[in-house]
Order: sequence, then C-alpha cells, then structure tokens
Amino acid sequence: GHCIGDVNQGNLVVAPDATVKLIDCDSFQIKTEQSVFVCEVGVAHFTPPELHGQSFGDIETTASHDNFGLAILIFHLLMMGRHPFAGVYLGEGEMTIEKAITEFRYAYSQQNIHTRMKPPPKAPSIDWLPQDIKQLFEEAFDADVAKRPHAAAWVLALESFQQQLKSCVVKQAHKYYRAIGQCPWCEFANKYRVEFFSQPKPSNLPNHRAEPISQIPIKEIKRQLYVIPLLEPITELPDYSLQ
Repeated sequence: GHCIGDVNQGNLVVAPDATVKLIDCDSFQIKTEQSVFVCEVGVAHFTPPELHGQSFGDIETTASHDNFGLAILIFHLLMMGRHPFAGVYLGEGEMTIEKAITEFRYAYSQQNIHTRMKPPPKAPSIDWLPQDIKQLFEEAFDADVAKRPHAAAWVLALESFQQQLKSCVVKQAHKYYRAIGQCPWCEFANKYRVEFFSQPKPSNLPNHRAEPISQIPIKEIKRQLYVIPLLEPITELPDYSLQ
C-alpha cells in the first residue's frame, strides 16, 4: 500500500550488474493502520495530469499516480531519453511539456488528429516498438486514468519484447525488434550522425587491468614533478590604462 509518490529518473539508480535501487526514499508515501504520511514533493514532468496545480502535501498518492510516472520512465528508456509529451504542437502558441500533460497531448499517439501533436524531429520512431507496448503507452497517457497499465503488465510486455530482439549484422551493440526487417539504429546513425550504443570490446583483445596502487611509483613521480622548473613570479603588472 506504499507509494513512491515522487517518481522520476533521479530516484532510481542501476548498477553495472543490473541491480536497481531506489534512493531519496524520504519522499515516499507511507501508509499505516493509523495514518498516511504523504509525499510532499514531485517532479512536474512525471506528475499525472490530475495532480498538476495541486499541493502535494494535500494529496494521498495512489497506485494510478505512480503508474503514470512508471510509464514515463519506461518511455525514456525505450526512446533514448525522449519525453512522451515533448513534441511539435500543430496548433497555435507554445506547448510546454507540463501543459501537454494536463491536456493529454501524448506526442507519439496514434490518435494525433485529436492530440494535435507529432514527435519531435530527429527522434527514434515509436514504430520501432511492438504493437502491445505502443498500446500500453496509449493507455498510460489516455484521459481515462483507469486504463493506466500497472507494473506487472509492463513486465510481461517488456519480457516478450526482449525475446523478439534481433542482433544487427553490422554493429553488435544494436538490438532491434525483429519484425522491422532492418536495423533502425544503423539507419538513424547514418542519417543523423548520432550513435546511442557503444560497441563492445572484441573478445580477442587483451583485457588490460588498471595497475594496482601499490605498484605505482609514487616517489619517482614526485621526483619528476619537483625538477620541473618554476616560472619567475610577476612582480609588476603592465599598465593597460588609456593615456
């Protein structure tokens, strides 16, 4: 029955072994039999539309609220850091991310005739994802908040997606949805000169390890530093004043 409340990318860290940890846990909402200790803070870009403009200290966070932030996080991960409500507004005036959230203007929606938004230029395409994941995003950002997928639904969809990934024949670091036909990451890199994934080191290269500190010749390094000649100190500054 507890809620994270302040769901955002800064409160989750992932180790190289894929261990995930939550930090800043003093912003969680904790519910006991006697009372509810609410989360009094939040990040606007992860806050569900129904909470914008309200005081967090007066709100009891629900699982539905957390599920909105969760969908934003997953979108960030799959779409290389893009925000689902950051796009090109087809109407008049400025459309900020916060305003787009409150007006349910999901920029990658298949119903863009209603949202009047389209994805920003030079962004990965939502069509690189399977239909079930695209549908989960549609439901997560829909005006009907009851449709928001819970974490278990995302786990099933993402595990299925993982099983449908194909390795690129050109770059080993590229993995893509096998139904696409060709590697979209290669096409993106060639078109925009942007490479999201670093190539793994070939296995036939020697694995150089950092030299242990105990073997670093500290005394010799200090000796070399001390013999570097010092510049003469400047005792008088030139006069740059206008005559």
